Amino acid sequence: MKKQGKRKAPAPAEPPSKGMSIDAILGQLASMKDNAKSFIDGNDPEADAIWAADIATCEAATDILTALQDEGIKDPEQVRDLIHDYNALAAQYQNLHQKYEVEDKPVRLGNTFICPACNRQIRQLYAAHCWSCGKRLGWGR
Repeated sequence: MKKQGKRKAPAPAEPPSKGMSIDAILGQLASMKDNAKSFIDGNDPEADAIWAADIATCEAATDILTALQDEGIKDPEQVRDLIHDYNALAAQYQNLHQKYEVEDKPVRLGNTFICPACNRQIRQLYAAHCWSCGKRLGWGR
């Protein structure tokens, strides 16, 4: 009897409202991968390619989740927290880089120079950074 292109019914999953643990998701991915393997029979290259793509997708997702699990992540909420924290730190780094590494030319006001970031007088001519706020100064020498 020829296999139909239908997938086997998945094992009952945890209700979405409770959320699935990484272990449960990995188990479900292994089941999906095994189901996809069972449908590759060599009779229909087009269908086999689709099932092979499903297998590759399950393997890639398993690799990602295993790497997260190796870092102590236990559920999708922790993944969201990790990404949120990463984005917040990236923004903080970008701001610090802009302030301390990207030069801005001081503003000349008569015989004095003013910091372009905090608008305070620069105490020492040709200083690398503003003494008040730490902004990197570029004198254009």
